[in-house]
Amino acid sequence: MNRLAVWILAAVMLPDAAMAALRVWPSATCAATLQACIDGAASGDELVVETLAPIHEDLSIVRSLHLHARGFAANLGPGRSLTITAQVDGANIRIGNFRISGAVAVAIGSSNAAHNQTVELRGLVVRPLAGIPNPVRFVANAGTQSSYTATLAQSRVFETGNPGSVNSVAVRFEHVDFGGRPTFNLIDNQIMSFHDGVHFSIYAPDSNAFAHGNRIGRYRRTATSAVDVVGLQMLSGATATPAPRMRVQRNQIFHFNTAMRFWGLGHLNGNVSNNTVAWIRSDGIRLERAAGTTLTAVIANNILTGIGACALNYSGSSPSTAANYNLYRDNASNQCGGATAGANDVSGNPLFVGAYDFRLQLASAAKDVGNNAEQPQIPVLLALVPSPDYDQRAGRVDGTVDIGAHEFSFDSSFVHETSAASVSGNLTTIATSPIPLVGADLLQVSSYKDGLNKGLPPAAEAHLGTWWTGSQWTIFRESGTLTFMPIGRRFHVLMNQDANPTLLHQAQAGNITANYTTMSHASLNNQAAALPIVTQRFNPNSTYNNSSVGVWFDGDNWNVFNQSLGGGGALAMPNGATFSVLIPKLLFAPNNYAFRTTPLDNAGRNVFLDHPLLNETPCAHPQVTAVYNPNSVYVPANMLINLGPGGTDYDQYSWWLERGDGEFIPAGAAFHVLVDPQQSRRCMEDLLYTSDFEQLAGP
Repeated sequence: MNRLAVWILAAVMLPDAAMAALRVWPSATCAATLQACIDGAASGDELVVETLAPIHEDLSIVRSLHLHARGFAANLGPGRSLTITAQVDGANIRIGNFRISGAVAVAIGSSNAAHNQTVELRGLVVRPLAGIPNPVRFVANAGTQSSYTATLAQSRVFETGNPGSVNSVAVRFEHVDFGGRPTFNLIDNQIMSFHDGVHFSIYAPDSNAFAHGNRIGRYRRTATSAVDVVGLQMLSGATATPAPRMRVQRNQIFHFNTAMRFWGLGHLNGNVSNNTVAWIRSDGIRLERAAGTTLTAVIANNILTGIGACALNYSGSSPSTAANYNLYRDNASNQCGGATAGANDVSGNPLFVGAYDFRLQLASAAKDVGNNAEQPQIPVLLALVPSPDYDQRAGRVDGTVDIGAHEFSFDSSFVHETSAASVSGNLTTIATSPIPLVGADLLQVSSYKDGLNKGLPPAAEAHLGTWWTGSQWTIFRESGTLTFMPIGRRFHVLMNQDANPTLLHQAQAGNITANYTTMSHASLNNQAAALPIVTQRFNPNSTYNNSSVGVWFDGDNWNVFNQSLGGGGALAMPNGATFSVLIPKLLFAPNNYAFRTTPLDNAGRNVFLDHPLLNETPCAHPQVTAVYNPNSVYVPANMLINLGPGGTDYDQYSWWLERGDGEFIPAGAAFHVLVDPQQSRRCMEDLLYTSDFEQLAGP
């Protein structure tokens, strides 16, 4: 049984060379065109784009470089393209946060078998103009014998401008040489096409193609099956062994003629696990092989529903497969071409949240009936850990994996706005809609200020806590009952029950020292890389703590400390003060949906929050906690999370932090930020809906 850890390697940002320089464009030292600044950079430099104005240049990159914008996507002008050539040994090219309406073309690899190259594209928005086919394409340089890795991650590709070209594919990965050792990664992207979605073509043995957590859809379904429009195609032309490993897991695929095609022109080793395939005209998963080749595959834990011809079709090619634990619903046929049913297959309603929101409801027939042995897993030392689901969290919740791309979780988030009906004295009651709020959960709350040029909201400086009344959750002002909660304040509210570890920490005599209290939890102790998120809480000790708080790692333990200053320094930590603590999963949350901001070089009004789940995602719900590390900096104020548009496009949104008291954030300050990945990915999906969709009924 094959296990794969390629995705986690691709998710980690590789360091630049030790002497890499940081360059900013435009600036006094980089004042010419962006291309001139790129050409003047040394190998391994980091180049940050700091303009919202359209950049009317075609960009070409031929050496190691980290090129990106912070907090928003830099905007190339209409039809402008990005070309990358990674040919020299050790080439490491990373591009992030760009809006592109031309083509993105990557040529990678070299003729020297000892060479290695890496190209990573992350946080792109690619929306090509009419007449530009194949908007994103990775191609091996001619004669490639080297090992290389090419990754497209956390990006959005809309092939909206080229409906006339039947040969166009939204994303292509191509290695047609018989030598070399490519690794292609497609991770956590949103891809919409008029024709084919994604093609992987590999002719080199002992190589990898990997698709995890992608949403691959089509604007219109074909009226007939005359043109075989494919959502995801894995083609192997490798005539030598070992066969290329082609893994497809935790993806949503919908609206194509054929959802997935595994095509063995050469040897192919496939794995299809925990995907959701819906609303397909012809075949759901089709396996084909040429004579004299071997095609082995495991097909497990997949939802296949609303398929017009055959959910699982072997096309009479007799592959060596194990298909089991799949859910079939409302298909013309479930198995064809020699495919057979698995002993543990499920026939029932997956109960999607919506026709195009493929998350599961509580009563879904896909819940807790999958096969743990075939769930995508990550090798960690000698243990096997369930990989995250489509939403980057909760790979397994109740002991048995769910079928499909999503693992059911009670976790959710929303925006609460105070109103005359919800406010009473110093508190506001959180309604049970849109999600049920129960007493056992640990609520996280962050203040939210909506607007670029608006002044501070009422009581922006107020320190906040949560209180469970026994039947309802409330947000209250720590300053006591004589202060009033204003109407019109907005808060991000996150209910965390099962996606991440939680801790209800109570400050007591044995763990209080001056202004801080020491926490103890297996995911915190001796874990300097942990990213705890903290919200004050009134229960169970009915204790006020009228202070802003932060977290601090002392070398062994994480502590919660009071930031607010009294006459003799920071306020003492009260005995009985209580905190709801969310601990993002150490294995895959950092840099995926939780991160620490880069410390400020200079004091300023704002701290930009730069992350693919936040950039240009206006309905995200981030949470924030100040952290004393690494520069020992106090920020004695309630923090506000803000969102505002920038540039000339309505969807160039940026998220940032500012102080509720209106003062500057001091130099060296840092913050822990958590983004609810389910909410952010759902937000991105909502942006994909257009009038071009056929409004099909859900299951």
